[in-house]
Amino acid sequence: GKYSSDRGAQMRMDLEMIDENVLDYTLIERLVQHILTNEREKGTILVFLPGITEILTLIRRCKGLEIPHHLPQLHCIPLHSSISMDVQQQAFRPAPAGTLKLVIATNIAETSVTIPDVRFVIDCGRQKQMQYTTETQMQALVD
Repeated sequence: GKYSSDRGAQMRMDLEMIDENVLDYTLIERLVQHILTNEREKGTILVFLPGITEILTLIRRCKGLEIPHHLPQLHCIPLHSSISMDVQQQAFRPAPAGTLKLVIATNIAETSVTIPDVRFVIDCGRQKQMQYTTETQMQALVD
């Protein structure tokens, strides 16, 4: 019907407005809030981001989210080689009472780590890779 074609056209316009070079933290926050608010079965949320800067930015932003008291509060855990093992081990333990684990990692964890209670995955679709640049004659980690 007319409604579905109008909706499809609106979605195409919305998608055309997305800047693929900008990480949309607000969208990730909204997805996390949607999961907290609407999903009956709770479980760990796993978010894949390109690097440690993005991981720490999302943690800071999520700690500032206003979550109603009747919902589980977020227990944010970074999973990255530059973070202490004690902190990273929390990703593999049950969430503290009254909280929901939000594990934020790079795509490297996607193939090397299994977190048993993950129920939701948000992948930003970006990753960093080693790339050789002829100008500097060095390898660099680029997005």
